[in-house]
Order: sequence, then structure tokens, then C-alpha cells
Amino acid sequence: MFIKNKYGELRSGWMLAMSLLLVYLIQIPISIIAFIVLIQTGEITDPDALSDALMHIMASPIYNSIVYPLMICSILLLFWLNYKRPFRQIGFYPDGWIKQLLLGGLFGIVLVTLITVILLVSGAGRIDSVDFSGLTNGLFWAGFLLFLYIGFFEEILTRGVMMTALKTTRDKWVIILVPSAIFGLMHIFNDNVTVFSLINLMLIGVLLSYLFIKTGRLWAPIGMHITWNFFMGNVFGIPVSGMSFFSIISIQFTGPSWLTGSAFGLEGGLLCTIAAILGLLFTHYCIKQTDCFWRIDSDMPLTRGLTVAGAQSVTDASAESNTSADE
Repeated sequence: MFIKNKYGELRSGWMLAMSLLLVYLIQIPISIIAFIVLIQTGEITDPDALSDALMHIMASPIYNSIVYPLMICSILLLFWLNYKRPFRQIGFYPDGWIKQLLLGGLFGIVLVTLITVILLVSGAGRIDSVDFSGLTNGLFWAGFLLFLYIGFFEEILTRGVMMTALKTTRDKWVIILVPSAIFGLMHIFNDNVTVFSLINLMLIGVLLSYLFIKTGRLWAPIGMHITWNFFMGNVFGIPVSGMSFFSIISIQFTGPSWLTGSAFGLEGGLLCTIAAILGLLFTHYCIKQTDCFWRIDSDMPLTRGLTVAGAQSVTDASAESNTSADE
């Protein structure tokens, strides 16, 4: 019972712990190796400036093109080894994926643009410069590549794998809130992080989770995640979770930190809270619930380890429910 629940399924806590452990077992050693290499080649001259060194490493397209695909493939492999289920089980349905990805991306663009406009109109921020020649700068597209990887990785981990594994709890609030809390806490070591920024990130996690539930696929959350980060960082020049990026527009905060998020970026201020709430309301009232894809109450039991007695009880319960519905 410590490893499996009464249905013979692997307890979801183990899957969550193994996923996070696997991520850090991949990321930390490769980061250390990259750190040593950059010191040896002279690209990092001050080993004591750890924060700047890590930013230098994380901005490297080569590093990102090794670490993120490796983490994504490892998490997917872990899911398959534990549950022996196809990847559509975590929301990777192939049909309609382009449309879903683009609509999710549009959703992210609208939300970020909305709060940026509010920032400027309210006088809490100002545009310092606009330079569209930056579109030809490699740093601009390196940022896009990074956010592409992050969007896929974090959504596969927290929404796809974790929310699906937590179905074994049969508790919809656990399925939604636990991955959202983990998503927020994954940013706890970012520069200039605050309690308010972590709460906002958790709220954004709830929005992405709800978008996943309503669409029944991972594509829309992935699209929103990518454009949310990319437009904030590389288009509008606003810090993304404490990190600054090359951008074509430079916006400076002039308002109070509780509103703008200051050095952490919009995700640390009240404007992000407002955007997340508006996003939740839009998702609830304007996005039609999908019945034919990933659902929060479907595909039970999740694993193949269900005992005969457990399987029978589930079958009986399902039959009883159908009979009641017919009556």
C-alpha cells in the first residue's frame, strides 16, 4: 500500500518525485560541466558571479538544445515505463494540433499585450526604445528557441505527466492545484523572486491546467506558455521570472513594484494576477469543454496494475452509474 494504492496503481506521489528527480539529475550535472568548460575557455572570467554565469549558460542555444530535449524524452520515457500507455494519455492527440497550438499562442499574446497596454496607459511603465532591426539579431531567436523548449518541457512535466498521474487520487482539486504549486515553486531560486510572484506563477499554473482540461489536449497550454514568455521577454523587453532578454522593444517600469513586479517582471505584480483571473474567466465561459480527449475524470484506472477485485469494483460502479442514469 506504500507503493501502490488500493486499486493496485502506482501512487502518484512516487511518479511526481521521480519526474522531478530525473529532471535535476539531468540538468545539474550538465550545467556543472558547461560551467567548467566556459571557465576553461575564458568565456566566464569570474567564477564567483554564479548568477551571471548561470544566465550565460542558460542563454546558450547549444546547452538548451541538449538539456531540454533530453529532459523531455526522459520524462516521456519514465511515463511510458510506469504506465505503459500511449502519449495521447497525457494530452498529445495528433489531430488538430496545429490549430490548438496557434490558438493557445494567440491567447498568450493577447494576455501579455493586454497587461502591457494597461502598464503603459496607467503610467506604470514607459517605452524607452523600439528597434525592429533586432529581428535579425541571433539573441532574439535564441530567446525564442529557449522559450520554445521551456513551453514544451514545463507543460509536459506539470500538466501532461503530473496531472495525468494524479488522476489516481480521484480528486480534481489535487489534480489541478498540486502541479500548479510545483510549477510555481520551480521558480523559487530565480533572481528577485517574492512570495507574491510565486503565488502569481501558481495562479498562471492553474490557468494553464484549466486550459488543458477544457481543450483536452496539451497543445493550447504549450502555445500559450511559449508566447507568454516570448512576448514578455523578447518582444516587450520585460523580465521573465527574474530573467532579462534581448528585445525589439524596451519598456521600463515607473510604477510601484506591487503593481509591476519590478525586477522579477510582470509575474511579480498585481497586473499578472488580473491577467490570470481574466484568462480563467475567458477559459471558463468562452472555451467549449471537449468530451473526446483528455478529461480530468476519465481513463480510470490509469495503470495496468489493477487487481481483479479492484477492476470488478470499478466495473460494477460504472454499471451502477449507467443504470442510474437510464432510470
